[in-house]
Amino acid sequence: FRHMIGTDKAHKDVNEIVILGANKRYIKPSMDEGFSEIVMVNMQPTFDDANVEQLYYQYILDK
Repeated sequence: FRHMIGTDKAHKDVNEIVILGANKRYIKPSMDEGFSEIVMVNMQPTFDDANVEQLYYQYILDK
């Protein structure tokens, strides 16, 4: 997304295969692993530009 809107030149691109592979192997953490707390964070982005917001949600929903 950052690459698409041209705001982040510091990070290299991560291709879709890498992202899908990481999601496939993801295991939800559990208290049995020794964590004192597991916090679920609901991300709620804010946008100054309606076009950027539309692009963000289009990109997220298409994947």
